[in-house]
Amino acid sequence: MSFAVNRIYYACFYAVSALLLKDGKRFVKHSGVRATFHQDYIKTGQIQKEWGKFYDRMFKARQEGDYLELVVFETEYVMDVLEKTRKFVNELVKLINN
Repeated sequence: MSFAVNRIYYACFYAVSALLLKDGKRFVKHSGVRATFHQDYIKTGQIQKEWGKFYDRMFKARQEGDYLELVVFETEYVMDVLEKTRKFVNELVKLINN
């Protein structure tokens, strides 16, 4: 299930990257995407704080799954974050389309 969490994180990452690209911002590192997303969208209230926390949680889960040994994600957890990712991406698509 680590691979699934990796792909779920990247769905979030690419959605955030697309939102920032709409503003003319491009980044080489994940840290730049995360920092700017929080600065420009979470702290300004354009996106709810819960989504910023979710994005950070997915980044951490991806890091753990990719780089730590013996990390296992339960199916229930993966299905939960998959559903939340759908909602997260939909929120970003609304901003991208405005």
